[in-house]
Amino acid sequence: MKTKEILKKWRMYVVLLLGISLFSTEIHSAKLCVEHNMKNTVPMVCGGDWGSIPKTRSLTPESPTASINGNLLIIENPSRDCDIEISITDDEGFPVYEQTVPAASTGYIPIPLGGFPSGTYTLTLRNPSGGYLYGSFTLD
Repeated sequence: MKTKEILKKWRMYVVLLLGISLFSTEIHSAKLCVEHNMKNTVPMVCGGDWGSIPKTRSLTPESPTASINGNLLIIENPSRDCDIEISITDDEGFPVYEQTVPAASTGYIPIPLGGFPSGTYTLTLRNPSGGYLYGSFTLD
């Protein structure tokens, strides 16, 4: 009798963890948002639609996230499932940084901002499927 109760509880925990995992994945796939796990992280206005990359796994891959810590912009892509085109434009829309990073190298992308003058910038990420994410940040 106790074995059935333990098995029933175990199944409930597995279903709960699966539900949390899928819910979390859906939240991250919607926007480019800031990771708040670092001190002095500056939030960004978020938006865009990363779209659906052709699936090679059973779960929906997470979309990239971005954070700024001091003079370092950090882009992280836990899925590493596609190339990422990175563009940073100034407040007049002129590109000040452009790079395409191959899928295998998109897990952690640090971009030094030390040479950028004060101002407001827009970070845009694009994938080969036409998906895009963007966020604004200000350097003082």
